[in-house]
Amino acid sequence: MATILFLMDAMRSDYIKKETTPFLWECANEGEYYKRVIPHFGFCERTEIFTGQNPKESGFFTAIGYDPENSPFKNVKGLKLIEYLERIVPKKMGIPGIASSGIFYRAFRLLVNKWIISETNGISSQHIPIPLLKYWGLTEDKIDLRDKKAFNVPSIFSLLSDNSKTYFYDSFTALNMPSNGSDINRMQMVVNDIKANNEDFYLVYVSAPDSYGHKYGPDTIEFKEVLKQMDLDLKRYTNKILEIEPKANFIYLGDHGMATVNQYFDAEKEILSIAKNNYLELEKDFIYFLDSTLVRLWFFTEGAKNIFEQALYNSPTFINNGVFINEDIANQEKIPWGDKRYGDMIWWANTGVLVFPDFFHRVKKYKGMHGYDPTKYENQGTCIVYGEEIEKKEIKSIYLTNIFDILKKLLIKIE
Repeated sequence: MATILFLMDAMRSDYIKKETTPFLWECANEGEYYKRVIPHFGFCERTEIFTGQNPKESGFFTAIGYDPENSPFKNVKGLKLIEYLERIVPKKMGIPGIASSGIFYRAFRLLVNKWIISETNGISSQHIPIPLLKYWGLTEDKIDLRDKKAFNVPSIFSLLSDNSKTYFYDSFTALNMPSNGSDINRMQMVVNDIKANNEDFYLVYVSAPDSYGHKYGPDTIEFKEVLKQMDLDLKRYTNKILEIEPKANFIYLGDHGMATVNQYFDAEKEILSIAKNNYLELEKDFIYFLDSTLVRLWFFTEGAKNIFEQALYNSPTFINNGVFINEDIANQEKIPWGDKRYGDMIWWANTGVLVFPDFFHRVKKYKGMHGYDPTKYENQGTCIVYGEEIEKKEIKSIYLTNIFDILKKLLIKIE
């Protein structure tokens, strides 16, 4: 009997409505409905799902971390030439060597990224400045999640293997995997494989809530139309699967939510201004990484550390738009504290504040974002378990780590 996990990226808890998502609403009223799924702070939700560990337990917090010794980018052929070209390609704005938004530069980075993906077997350079690429590596995707060495505890994949269970992963996602088409492509892949092999577990990545939530914002009319179409697609492919496997179980999981962006914060401009005014050099004295909701810095000299601490801890824009993470906050939020991969200084944006530009987005300002305070409803996901043998029940909230127990119960009969 197959179990199909539809991981609906950024499917917020309150998206389940009769008017907008009638199919999912019906499934929620007939099966197990976990109205709110609370993730831990960070960007490694798949680790929480597949191991039941929070970031402090697993060691996985952000998707990309400081790892110069193992960086997949450091041996890319022609990287020095690309770095030189990046400095001379015309830019609309910005400091030489720092990615910007000019049309020529965008075309240049598109070509460069395709080359880097080919050189790294599928790992994108995003919009990380070329000179800084060599410092970064993947965290939870450094090792394929299916590998027993990927985690420090048994995962759902190792448990499946130990119990002679099979799974289909090609319709899923990871930062170390090449693109596998659209949501419809991935759903059809599952239908095709069930016809041929009928594995025990299928994983399907559904990108629509995330990609269009970023584009339109989570509370817009345009986004509601996206949700309606996604709901129709899920209904159609669920029915296709049930025609082949009538006793199949389905998990429709939103791993986190999405908040409306109401403030844009150019942290990079302030960081580089501090460096320039104090004669600090990028790479020699410090480096930085800009996530959408995080600013992280690493210091290579004590002088740089003292200057940035003095400047940023007293910066009105940093103070008003977020909070600097200290050991107390790290313990409260289950963040790995003191792990060099994640920065010597970490700043966390308030809900609704978007760091822009960052190392993923340089061209268009997103209207929705996640990675904020997980205690707020707009940052929480949802979960529905549906199938012929699934009994109806409704639970107000669970943690994302509890999904691991749901998977074990369905797939391996472990309570």
